[in-house]
Amino acid sequence: MALSNTMTLLFTDLVGSTAMGDRLGDDDAETVRRRFFQIIEEAVEPTGGRIVKTLGDGHMVAFASALDAIGCAIAIQGGVDTYNSEHGAETIGVRVGINAGDVTVEGDDYFGTPVTIAKRLCDSAEGGQILVSGLVESLVGSRGGFAFHSLGTLELRGLSRPQSASEVVWRGSASQPDGAAPAPPARPTAPAGGKPPKRSRRGAVIAAVVGVVALAAIATAVVKANDDNDAKDDARTPSDVQSPTLGSSTVSGKKLVDLISELPTMDSTRDFDFEVEAGDVVRIDATRRQADVDLVAELRAPDGTLIAFDDDSGPGNEPQISAKLPEAGSYSVVVRMFAPETNGGFNLTVTKLAPTADVGTNLSFGEFTGDGGVFETPVDLTEGQSISVVTFSEPVNIADLFLELIGPDGQVVASDDDSGEYSNPLIKDYEVPSSGTYTIRIHPVEDADAGAFWVRVDQA
Repeated sequence: MALSNTMTLLFTDLVGSTAMGDRLGDDDAETVRRRFFQIIEEAVEPTGGRIVKTLGDGHMVAFASALDAIGCAIAIQGGVDTYNSEHGAETIGVRVGINAGDVTVEGDDYFGTPVTIAKRLCDSAEGGQILVSGLVESLVGSRGGFAFHSLGTLELRGLSRPQSASEVVWRGSASQPDGAAPAPPARPTAPAGGKPPKRSRRGAVIAAVVGVVALAAIATAVVKANDDNDAKDDARTPSDVQSPTLGSSTVSGKKLVDLISELPTMDSTRDFDFEVEAGDVVRIDATRRQADVDLVAELRAPDGTLIAFDDDSGPGNEPQISAKLPEAGSYSVVVRMFAPETNGGFNLTVTKLAPTADVGTNLSFGEFTGDGGVFETPVDLTEGQSISVVTFSEPVNIADLFLELIGPDGQVVASDDDSGEYSNPLIKDYEVPSSGTYTIRIHPVEDADAGAFWVRVDQA
């Protein structure tokens, strides 16, 4: 049974770890990473916190007291300062975010909006900064001798409302001159504990059928709004993300995420963030730990835009996604169940591949968010070819889609809404009458329809 508890959550992140790996090589970078993890552990134990989990090159730490969390954050920054003074040629930076609130407890993990806010505050910080929510500052008040610098309100990714935030002033922070004494660490209170959350399910899950040879690379999606005066990003496929390929068998490289987790209830989901530099190629593998567990994975960009989803392209018909990521930033993997009647444990790895790794171009992904919109992507066809345009809706919210193929002259030459598998749109065995650039157009049958999908062109 999911419980709730009032906790303070602290997130850390090692800044620029991917670039450091490129500079130092994997072995030396791993030595630095291990020393950073040691700094975290040395700061957490005396301040009464509990490391909930590691997230790539960062940590999630739970505290029963906001006072202790800030004391821990300052101890972390102090430990990093000491490390940097001893390693001047290769310094490191860590950002920290802290928030408090009533969280949901599932096993040993915590979920809910307070957790998300703490993580997004961490994402918004610079190296050497400690950002806290307005609630944390209010809880601490004048206790502990800490000083705060108000940042007003911040727009945090994935949150609809701005959040009040402050920076903790400590020696070396952006708001405190060098030489000023750091605030003292807080005395630990009770150890962090509690039990936690059921998260709302976004929809039922249906298997995607992939692996057919593509006739042509499906190019960038173009989003058109229904409202000519206010362009909307309703059908979202990033224009500069190389379309992922799904399903390769072996992998080697630096692990950005490597963990064991669990979906304790059939309607729960798990979100995992990882950081990359522009141009990094990554592969995501989610593997079940129990025979009856059936998983679906999504890859999302820093702004929440869907990049890809999969449920069965890896070994053992398990989720596998590879993609070249054009922008530096914090991407996320969302894992949930394929069928609502199953739940259980899984392993998740996100691996950084060689920059030259082939990620393919056979699928193009889009998403409607319930406000209408149109998805379009061009494809070059040759006279005499027989092709099929295949679509598949991800079962988060299963969008009711309408598919059209537009000829070079702008006229609709074929259309469908439900002839494919699971009633997805399918244009089958279309004989191309003349060579040229055609357009695949997809829109929801009703503006309120929401959900992700992929489209590909097959040679008949």
